[in-house]
Amino acid sequence: MAKYFRVKALYPKNNMEIIVDSYGKYDEIWQLSAFLISKGFKIQQVWDDGKIVDIDIPKVNLIATEQIFVRYCK
Repeated sequence: MAKYFRVKALYPKNNMEIIVDSYGKYDEIWQLSAFLISKGFKIQQVWDDGKIVDIDIPKVNLIATEQIFVRYCK
């Protein structure tokens, strides 16, 4: 079964904040965090499927797996 993760991260070079959802791409949340860190992001907060608390940003409802979705960018 595909795992759903959400990460809030900051890109310090241009002060950009993002919220990224991963559905089926990674088996563990640290793998998504490591991917973002390798791209220059600093992790601010992480959630697994059972603990996603952003009610304003609902989970992606897709059948497709192994994808990453940028849900918010500021």
